[in-house]
Amino acid sequence: MSILSAFEKFKKVGESALNVARNLDAEDVLGVIIAPVPYVLYKGTKFAIESLSSEDESQAGPALAGLYNSYIRGERSEDDTIQLMKEALKNNNNRVRGLYHFFMAVILLNKAQSAIDKEKTHLYNDAMTHFNAASEKDSINELVALFKDNDLEFSFEGKTITSETVSYFVHYEMGCFYEQKRDLGRARAEYIYVMASTDYNYKEYSMEGYRRMTDVLKKEFVDNIPIGARQYILFAQNKEKLAGAYDEESLIRCVFTIDDYPDNLTFSTHRPEANRLYILHPCRENFYIAYDNYDEYIFNDKIKEFSYLCRCLGATSIEYESIKGSDISQSSLLNIDAGLGGSYKAFEGDAGVKYGKKQSEQQKVSSRSYLRYKFPPLKTKAAVPNGLVWTQDPEERELIDMFSQGNLEERVWFFNSKQFSQRNKSVTIDVKASFGAMMIKISPRFDMQKDTTFAQQEEKEWKLSVSFKPEDLGLMDRIKAWFKHLFGIK
Repeated sequence: MSILSAFEKFKKVGESALNVARNLDAEDVLGVIIAPVPYVLYKGTKFAIESLSSEDESQAGPALAGLYNSYIRGERSEDDTIQLMKEALKNNNNRVRGLYHFFMAVILLNKAQSAIDKEKTHLYNDAMTHFNAASEKDSINELVALFKDNDLEFSFEGKTITSETVSYFVHYEMGCFYEQKRDLGRARAEYIYVMASTDYNYKEYSMEGYRRMTDVLKKEFVDNIPIGARQYILFAQNKEKLAGAYDEESLIRCVFTIDDYPDNLTFSTHRPEANRLYILHPCRENFYIAYDNYDEYIFNDKIKEFSYLCRCLGATSIEYESIKGSDISQSSLLNIDAGLGGSYKAFEGDAGVKYGKKQSEQQKVSSRSYLRYKFPPLKTKAAVPNGLVWTQDPEERELIDMFSQGNLEERVWFFNSKQFSQRNKSVTIDVKASFGAMMIKISPRFDMQKDTTFAQQEEKEWKLSVSFKPEDLGLMDRIKAWFKHLFGIK
């Protein structure tokens, strides 16, 4: 879609300028060209042409807008306007330079309307070059901020164009720009921003872009989108709530509705919940954890798998002791039994391990801060199970190495919830700011002061003492174990 088709109400700008120019006397035009006025009028105030190169944007910005307006009204020739505008390139202020490129893009698009063949193509290319320069990440917000901070506005066919209009125009074209570059996540984010526009055309065009990008993104999300671009996902109730949600820092790039998201994703809450932020599991590429419960979930997830590994490697006793944080009996997610009784279904693969007795017959001793399991020998050879997630973590790596070297007897490990957390302070501050800005659009009643997404999570530390039978269990070992149990021999 061309830039003009997305900006329909401004299509006739070039024609209007030409009509005004035709009504001017030749002497007037000649006078403008030969003796250009050394100043421009903007909102009734005179701004010197020299201020175009001024570092003071409150002078340079209005001078540029006034110069552009005088061109639109036919008071200044196109060539003269372009030549004078180039003075703004001497300015080191990004916002002023962005404004120059924005005006230049529109002027060249106006000019392209009356051109033909190669000249038309050339003008379109030049216009898009200027537009892309105005739309670079470092200057998009600068350009919009310049309009807002200096109360800039200018007219197209008698219609006032303000910072909001420029903002939607720039973001829509950025969506087209990123879509052409196949940066689907960013293109979709730009379209979502423009969906909040009250202009019917903008809303329709951006909604079409959103649907296109969402359909493609759902198919390519896990395989083709980099982890950094999909580390965080925020959910809204529906498309209407989604409109306008935008993260200027591009930290939270993925925003979906609860009924339209990639179908190969799974969540710690079973289904995604509206107005809730999720973060990607550090070791699973399609599993997302509710951000407000991340530390506890990862802590329990890690201990559960470690316990499962210990049992598969022939652990005969595992003792859990709470060193810091809430008591073991108050741990709401742990469910250690799932990792010890042979019914651990959290991961793909099957360890093929058969346990000596049913889970209900295991010896279990527990208190508020202490939990102990004692197990009968394995009925099959001890082995590292398939489908483990945390095998690159130091604790599991050490345990597997000890097993491969035949050195498993008794060992103590300490687990602290903070050692697995990705909620480090510097990143949290940035993500919190992005989340707050987006939630204002998604949920108008959202109150950051009352929100608990980024509340401090309890630090937990557990001590795990594990005993192993050092050799693999064969038939004779099982017979000996049975006789010892039968006659009460320890």
